[in-house]
Amino acid sequence: IFGNQLLVSPDSPAVRFWDHESGDMIDLHVEPIELLETVLSNGISWIDSYPDNALDVALKRMSDVPETCHLHWITPLILGGEVQEKNTGMVERDSHLVGHAELWRQVSFFPPGTTIMAKP
Repeated sequence: IFGNQLLVSPDSPAVRFWDHESGDMIDLHVEPIELLETVLSNGISWIDSYPDNALDVALKRMSDVPETCHLHWITPLILGGEVQEKNTGMVERDSHLVGHAELWRQVSFFPPGTTIMAKP
């Protein structure tokens, strides 16, 4: 939902949650099998870490989103976008995440709070 990812890596027994817009990575302190059992028994609502009922907005739109896409904010929340259904759209997942990875590669060495000006 909204492009965020659950990460499982062979060198770590825990699952992490990656917020691809802020770059935050949160250790969920659960092992992959525990995560799978939790999701199967509770659905996605168990991880409502989204602000201001964003998960409720996503749940309303989920049936419209193909498996190759994900729901995303038209105006990202970090840029002042509102948590409303009208501020959501679908993006193709792979190219979107590759684009974010490229952006993070370009800015990851800047100190937190650095102002970045996009060039057209």
